[in-house]
Amino acid sequence: MFRKLVSAILIFLVSQLSFASTLSVEKDDNLQSVLDLALDGDTVIISANTFQADPVDFTDPLCGNCLDPKTPVEATIGFMVKNKSLVIMGIDRSASILETLAGYGLYFENSPNSIVKHLTITGGRRDGNGNATDAAIVVRKSRVLIEEVDILDNNHRHADSTVVVGIGGVFGRE
Repeated sequence: MFRKLVSAILIFLVSQLSFASTLSVEKDDNLQSVLDLALDGDTVIISANTFQADPVDFTDPLCGNCLDPKTPVEATIGFMVKNKSLVIMGIDRSASILETLAGYGLYFENSPNSIVKHLTITGGRRDGNGNATDAAIVVRKSRVLIEEVDILDNNHRHADSTVVVGIGGVFGRE
């Protein structure tokens, strides 16, 4: 009985691994498009270049900084992985750079087993709403392993100078 169970688990794992692909992101590629096209379990290899996000507006349905957590908060997302697990890996963390230009720099939602490694995440911009849970990496309803990632210079302020709170490194959400 035990051998059959172990055999069944091994067959399942091998079959799952055989469907995973490796996608390369080169100098002129759109990183978000590659992240969108990648399937659950794929690996995305990021070349030695700077990849600048085209931030999108986003309404966070739950506020991490409010007395009433059901308060919606306007924010921005730089890069997003949603409803799948990916390995996002740079060639070299000092040369594979994600410039997010957003409050939620690299955002994971419903991503149970993602990995981020060998990257630099930079260029975050504080959202205008001081209640936004801004960070270089924001993880919601997910589990993300982060290895050898430099998070730096995520300190650009919103044009509204009344917002004085900053941007965190990695924030875990609900």
